Amino acid sequence: MITTGCKHTFEGLPLTAEVANEVCGLGTLKAGMYLNDIANACLDCAFRIVDDTSVASPPTSPSSTVDAGFVPVTGGLPLEPIMRSDEVASQETPPAVDSFAQRTADIKLLLEEVPLDDNETFVDDKLPRQTFEESLAASCSWWSPGGSLMGWSKLKDARLCLRSFYYKYVLGLERKSTDQIWETQPDPKKVSARDLGVLVHAALENFYRHGDVAAMLEPIEAIKGAHPQLSLEGRRLCNFYLRRFNDIEVKEWDVRCVERESRYYYPARKAGGKRRRCCITSRLDGCYRQMRPGEGRLPPGTRAADNLRIHELKTVQYIGGRLRGFYQKAQLLQQLLTFNHGHLVSKNGDVLAKSLNDIVGETWSITVTHLGKAMKQDPEKDITRTTFSIPAERVERYRESMGDWYYEEVLDRLFSEKKDDPRTWPMSWLCEDVHFTGWNCPFIPLCEADEVDVDSLYTQGRKLDPASLEMPAKLAKDAKEKTATIADNK
Repeated sequence: MITTGCKHTFEGLPLTAEVANEVCGLGTLKAGMYLNDIANACLDCAFRIVDDTSVASPPTSPSSTVDAGFVPVTGGLPLEPIMRSDEVASQETPPAVDSFAQRTADIKLLLEEVPLDDNETFVDDKLPRQTFEESLAASCSWWSPGGSLMGWSKLKDARLCLRSFYYKYVLGLERKSTDQIWETQPDPKKVSARDLGVLVHAALENFYRHGDVAAMLEPIEAIKGAHPQLSLEGRRLCNFYLRRFNDIEVKEWDVRCVERESRYYYPARKAGGKRRRCCITSRLDGCYRQMRPGEGRLPPGTRAADNLRIHELKTVQYIGGRLRGFYQKAQLLQQLLTFNHGHLVSKNGDVLAKSLNDIVGETWSITVTHLGKAMKQDPEKDITRTTFSIPAERVERYRESMGDWYYEEVLDRLFSEKKDDPRTWPMSWLCEDVHFTGWNCPFIPLCEADEVDVDSLYTQGRKLDPASLEMPAKLAKDAKEKTATIADNK
């Protein structure tokens, strides 16, 4: 592959193989090659195409060939492939999506360089004053808040401190910001690390779902008037992400699904004095098949035989000038468990009888991408991507040990008649400097003082409903009938 070291433009020149050979010094392209083949040859030049109308670029067929070992491009990323008879009434063939050349031209036109110094950003005072997530939900109907029902983040919080878990999820308390406590106007240039991570996830979700840059920009532009600095930083991070990975992902990734929740239900055991089948969950950023040279993408609904991987995107922050990015193997183990042995949750919240394994294929591999977020700092040098292959036996050990702890320490308390009594949930006293130096548990005031004005420090968020963790009655009935049928046939 040609390295991306040149800085040429084709302004005012016909974009042909002969011109590309002369301007870029490639010397490997043949006369008569189409625009997308030429763009493949030099990624950096493809970003700077100005006149791309001089050469027609018909649809590329799987039999097309490219000189110098370049992989043929058969189109961009597919639309959402998980469309089944039990989730939608019919399955339509997705429309054709942009070629590699058009995608790279879009990046040039839509993702111009964003400087790292201060940018003048102004809040549109005519817009209603909303939180970031309220603005995003109001503008992008397809978006829903992240987090899964009982994902690793909740389990990690419970592992750290059961009392903190109680305040955060059982009571649904959320610590107010300093601006909320003192009733001051927030600084429009101050960007929440959490909000920036949510925005980048939403932008990339739409990008993978539709396969074009305009879709990626939709959530970024939607919140621009009310949250201009957040929009600016989100655009900048997505810019760096695509400049690093667009070429690889268009040529090598067959994206099979994005933003899907899976739930694994344990076999029934006692919790709160009654036998229950309760779940742990994962919300997967995406899943793709690593294509071999010359391979095309699978049609929607086709189950992959191999090379399937989960993609986990980590938007992490800088603290004290250092990148504080980490993954936890337990989260990866939980994702693999729910992917292969769990139940897929449809967009309307129904728990389906099938797993992602049943629909898109089996996998024991996860690719983790770290994208650092910080204003006035170039994140490109800190973008890393690592793929882990995890044995099925290790996932099984995780399933067993997590189940023992989950039922004994969390579920038995959640289904207890005394679940609303804080004394049911013991404190760990791990209140400071756990995740990084300077971190403080947001519920310290509730643990250290006898009387606290809760309303002045906390807002009321969503409470965790214990009943939502139990297997739906219909699904439990179907599972019981299936088990009985298997036993009868032995």
